[in-house]
Amino acid sequence: MSQDFFEKYIEWKNSSEYTRVLLREKKEIVKLKRFIKDFSLKKIKKMKIKDYVIGNESKKSFCYRLEVELKNFCELRGRTTAYQKYGVYWDKKKKEYVFGSKKAKKNRFGKDVNEIFKNIKKELFDLIDATQKKDYKAIENNQINNMVRNKIVYLYDYENQLPILSEKHIEIILSLLDIPFNKDDACIIKRNQLFKFYKSLKLNKEISPHLFMCFIYNKIYGYGTILKPDKRNNKNSINVTKKVVLPVLIDVGVKKHTKNKQTKSSSRLYSGGSEETKRLIGKNGENFVKEYLINNKDKLKIKTIVAWCEKDDSKGYDFSYIDKKGNEYYIEVKSTKFDSKNKIAFDMSVNEFEFMKKHKDNYYVFFVKEVENPSLIQRVKGSKLIGLQQPSKYNFSLERKKMNK
Repeated sequence: MSQDFFEKYIEWKNSSEYTRVLLREKKEIVKLKRFIKDFSLKKIKKMKIKDYVIGNESKKSFCYRLEVELKNFCELRGRTTAYQKYGVYWDKKKKEYVFGSKKAKKNRFGKDVNEIFKNIKKELFDLIDATQKKDYKAIENNQINNMVRNKIVYLYDYENQLPILSEKHIEIILSLLDIPFNKDDACIIKRNQLFKFYKSLKLNKEISPHLFMCFIYNKIYGYGTILKPDKRNNKNSINVTKKVVLPVLIDVGVKKHTKNKQTKSSSRLYSGGSEETKRLIGKNGENFVKEYLINNKDKLKIKTIVAWCEKDDSKGYDFSYIDKKGNEYYIEVKSTKFDSKNKIAFDMSVNEFEFMKKHKDNYYVFFVKEVENPSLIQRVKGSKLIGLQQPSKYNFSLERKKMNK
């Protein structure tokens, strides 16, 4: 296995992102165990249709809990309708059970609601039974929808399965990790090969299968940019390579800026939303900048990088790096979820501003716009932001000007 994989894994394991998903998993496992207990084989045999379907406003039904309550153990996404996923569902407007489209008043489980639910319940019972017996052939031949089937198999054997539903994604991951596989094999076989790889590295001694999936899909430390690339047609985007998506960095000049005054533009760009929303926007921006720094070490002649945003938020900056000449640079990340066009608006604390004044020629603000789907970092040198009187918080609203080459 390549050194690249281990470096990614160790870096992720030492990050705040790992701590976050670990704490979340502890809460989710409680829900999972309760679900398995509530829908044991014995109880599924006695299950009524109202206890199965989604759409009837019950938060205790099998399908609701599978899709909504346990969504953090892999989401059931896609354009498939509820009846395609689950065979039947309750339509609130029609006030009846729906099991097909207008053109097709039957499905693979039968011709009427009673027959359909009876067959669904049998397939569900057989699937869970086959999962517990590790009968892969019976699992693959089961008539439950593929995505739903894969999730059920994971939930009822979560210590020995990986929560990855997409067969395409499994094949990509196997290829990235140089694990040989037969494309014609059943999805459950391919997923089992990935699980064997996970165990062969003794990662099962350190992290659960669910956490391994979290690492694989992480866009900063894992392979998330390859598995879920940005498909937008953006002129600033870089094509996806086998490794990562590389963001674009541009230097911007300052044409003018407001002085200690909150403008409508800056309010729209930077303020608004809960503190948790702002924290997530900031975290996404920091992750994006970190990705840029790591993947442009040679270009920037970086020797070492320190992500202070993950260790100490009192520094007055988020990242520092030392170049090969021994010079140290400081980076403060500011982010917005909006398309800011030519506007760059952000707040600075007194601590950040005072540190910037002392290191104005080695201090940069990296501004990330549209942080939920970013492709561009705009960099402003600290020396261009000096000159304001000292308030309790600094607010900048800038207009870019073209830089002379």
